[in-house]
Amino acid sequence: YSQVESAMQTLRIPPFDRAPQFTWADMWQRYQLSARALLAATLALGALAATLALGRRRMAHTSRSLQQSAAALHQEHARLTNIIAGTAAGTWEWSVTTGAISINARWAHMLGYTLDELAPISIATWWRLTLPQDLAKSQALLQAHFRGETDSYDCELRMRHKQGHWVWIHDRD
Repeated sequence: YSQVESAMQTLRIPPFDRAPQFTWADMWQRYQLSARALLAATLALGALAATLALGRRRMAHTSRSLQQSAAALHQEHARLTNIIAGTAAGTWEWSVTTGAISINARWAHMLGYTLDELAPISIATWWRLTLPQDLAKSQALLQAHFRGETDSYDCELRMRHKQGHWVWIHDRD
């Protein structure tokens, strides 16, 4: 009988002359597993899209904050550079842990040198240029400061100028 039924369907002979009525219930019954999988996938994609949108918004906010911070740092750096240049102060920074020293050109000029003439610059450079008895006084004041006995380091000492004479330096942190 299946061959006859197949031929009747192909030729659309009654009762196969009309398309059968499908309801949502028929669809649900037949495709329930696929429909649930599609719904779960849709929800997962929606959640992922929402998470990405939120992340993008946070990244944009973070990027703006970083740009504002960078601009503020640049402005502060320029301000401090102008202050140091305006006061003609010789500055030096000492990394106690490494012994490295960073000095500005004005500091070197006060002693008659250029930065290149003093390179490589380290704490040994500073010790070499300091009058020995003033170096002992400076080291005692530094140790007192490191032990927390003083709020800051402040010392007047003499350093040898390139031409051989001693120059008074007011040294402080």
